[in-house]
Amino acid sequence: MGCIELFNVGDTLGDVVTKFPNAATIFSQSQIDFCCGGARSIQQALDEKNLDASGFMLALNAAWIEQQSQDSVFINWQEAPLTKLVDHILQAHHAYLQQNMPKIGELSTKILRVHGEHHGQVLSILHRQFHLFKMAMEEHLIKEETQVFPRIKAYEETQTVADLRAVNQAITTLEQEHEEAGQLLRTMREITSDYELPSDACKTYALTFQLMKEMEDNTFVHVHLENNILFRRLRQLEVELQADPR
Repeated sequence: MGCIELFNVGDTLGDVVTKFPNAATIFSQSQIDFCCGGARSIQQALDEKNLDASGFMLALNAAWIEQQSQDSVFINWQEAPLTKLVDHILQAHHAYLQQNMPKIGELSTKILRVHGEHHGQVLSILHRQFHLFKMAMEEHLIKEETQVFPRIKAYEETQTVADLRAVNQAITTLEQEHEEAGQLLRTMREITSDYELPSDACKTYALTFQLMKEMEDNTFVHVHLENNILFRRLRQLEVELQADPR
């Protein structure tokens, strides 16, 4: 194994997760937004959370070195065909939300009904925020699946500026929707004190919080793949095609 280039506090969150996907878990454990906030440096994110940079970077680089020593193989989404990345997002993230959001919705209603007497303030806000997230994401997924993703695949066939521009015109709106969804998730985490279970929590209560945390993790990776890789690649391609039109 050759010399491994380590990360430093000046690296952006999005670039780190792009190069080292397992960093997503490390950032999530410290509640660092690496998707919508992917353009920030590690130092900026750590300062916002009042976290010690030296200890954090030691843990991050130790995990990075361990992966490299194991010769882990992962797909470089910065170079993979756009269609392959789109299909991965559909299979790993759209399908996940479509399968799990209805289940979480039922559970959030159930715990509000059963535990609302003692935890009504928290559970009522949580219930409302989740269903706002669910509604927003359902509309967002439909827009991507019926409008944006088909245009990306069409561009990969035609390689024309017109098809690429049609895609990129929609990207800003999608990024705004990502930010709104991220804020709903942050509110859900804040209102539950990082999904801390009360002493009288039942198994259903615990399962609901577990699934909400998993949904948050999956959504953050989902948004990272789109904001920091897919959309960035598409914008760069338009710049290159305009400079050398075909």
